[in-house]
Amino acid sequence: MWHYLFEPPRLFFERLFLPRVIGPRRLPEIEKFRNIHKGEECYLFGDGISLKYFDLKNFKDRISIPVAYLPFHRQFSELRVPYSFVVEPYWFYPLNRFTEPPFHWLPNVIQRKYHEIIKKRSDIHFFMSLTNWPMVRQPNVIFVNSGWKYPSLPEAHIGNTTNVFAGSVNSAIFLSIFMGFQKVYLVGFDYTHDPAVSHHWYERGKGIVTENPAYNKEFFDAARQYIHIVTVTREGRAPILDSITYRQLTGAEPEFKENDELLEPAMIEAIATWPQYKMYD
Repeated sequence: MWHYLFEPPRLFFERLFLPRVIGPRRLPEIEKFRNIHKGEECYLFGDGISLKYFDLKNFKDRISIPVAYLPFHRQFSELRVPYSFVVEPYWFYPLNRFTEPPFHWLPNVIQRKYHEIIKKRSDIHFFMSLTNWPMVRQPNVIFVNSGWKYPSLPEAHIGNTTNVFAGSVNSAIFLSIFMGFQKVYLVGFDYTHDPAVSHHWYERGKGIVTENPAYNKEFFDAARQYIHIVTVTREGRAPILDSITYRQLTGAEPEFKENDELLEPAMIEAIATWPQYKMYD
């Protein structure tokens, strides 16, 4: 994104100004969520292709927490969503840097739409990277930051010894642990499936089968000391995690829907501004 234009100012901003000036005021806000859901279970929603086969109405029985674009889904209002985890650094800045040749800059249309959701859904707490502090100041935003020490956690806890914000699935699982959930179901995290499938529910098509048998194994092994992790597959199993199929979990049959059935036309147009996403035939 635009911050890569000026490396020295970016490093000052990330390593000195934010953690030392803004961090002491904003990062401790997360402590009020410590063990708030002790002993409960929840769904963590990624953006995998498998969501194109799942009816979100069948996930009302537990709290649901999305980690990326699920709030754009036509059925999002069917879910019980008190939180959303969007911890990608600099996600809400006005420009995106497209990193494949030819390098160029793009208006950040997608996150502009997401920002509208944050303002509209005051009933949801949005957890995001402290790097987004200059762009997002809504009262329902809770900031997190890599390297922050959590005083309510033991010194040897995964949250104080590991970069738990290295990727969306890691951050979502850690925050679930922090909130006290005893069990999480991963929905739409298709790299945990066998076979693994790439691409996203909001893109056109059925994705591409890929080999990734040891995906995130080191982190999952560490996290399972604190929480039971089950991944929800369309029809198969999982090489590392415990798994359950959509049919076994909900009693419903998976049924494929294309992206134009799951997204409003305006959202398809917005997401299509990012060249890597295949939104049309």
